[in-house]
Amino acid sequence: MKMKNTSVLIMLLFILSACQTGVNDNATKEKIYTGETGLELEILDRSLPESVFEDERFDMVLKLTNKGAYPITAGDSILKITTEKDYMEIIEPKGSLPYIYSGSFDLDGKEKFQNTDDFEVKEFKLMSKRLDEQSQIHTVTILATVCYNYVTKAYADICIDTDVYNTKPIEKSCSAEQVSLNGGQGAPVAVTRIEPKMLSDGDSVKPQFVIYLRNTDRGSVIEYERINTICSKESPDRDDYNNVQLTDIRFSGYDRNDFRCEPDIAKLENEEDYIICTLQQGIPRSTPSYKTPLYLEFSYAYTLSEQVQLDIERMFS
Repeated sequence: MKMKNTSVLIMLLFILSACQTGVNDNATKEKIYTGETGLELEILDRSLPESVFEDERFDMVLKLTNKGAYPITAGDSILKITTEKDYMEIIEPKGSLPYIYSGSFDLDGKEKFQNTDDFEVKEFKLMSKRLDEQSQIHTVTILATVCYNYVTKAYADICIDTDVYNTKPIEKSCSAEQVSLNGGQGAPVAVTRIEPKMLSDGDSVKPQFVIYLRNTDRGSVIEYERINTICSKESPDRDDYNNVQLTDIRFSGYDRNDFRCEPDIAKLENEEDYIICTLQQGIPRSTPSYKTPLYLEFSYAYTLSEQVQLDIERMFS
């Protein structure tokens, strides 16, 4: 009898531990995959003078902060600094041209650091040039641009409703309803809502999901792995912008290969678009309705810019 009680106690402890782990996992996901921003770019104003004289050296400091969930690696990022070639040059670090610097950066996301935003500070030394004889002052613009590849991962509990017409004699555990996802997923492109539909197909139903996406940050969405095109060309192609690719969709053992998704690539022309994914294999109506986690993954690149202006003054009037 004592051994039986011990076995029951062990079983209860196991169940309690498993439940607690599930709660902790959900809490961790909610903490990490929240927010509508990826990389934050900041030119620290206090590092720059309001004006400089001709042939004067000065410093500029940038701060790059990954406020999202996904990491940004050196191979997936570009930082570009550009200024006016006739009036200013970048002394350090050296770029391909005296007035252009191009480099990369490496920042972890909250998938690794749950409580802090990883950041990097970059320092630049610049020098003003001589003004033409007719000018006493000239205002120069310094432009900082970043391009980086990123991923949005979204999780939602959805209902697989096999009793579409409510004809079964037993009460079903859930109904297929729209799921609103507020607050983002720790990325500049957010899944805002999911509309599940159960398509009747003989003795089975085919779950279909209408997935809505939105650009929630202040930059521009560009096609995944096109960062060199955008941050290197002065006149990038229009077709390179606004493209978000669905790379994964999963629930209850089904994966991306089990779905037909149209279109494969969402086009966020007005900052929003949607993709419709339909399970190709039907689920038997005899299966009881059930709730299950739906996992979505989208790949894209992102770009944003910051600029500052300062005056170059003639040293002698």
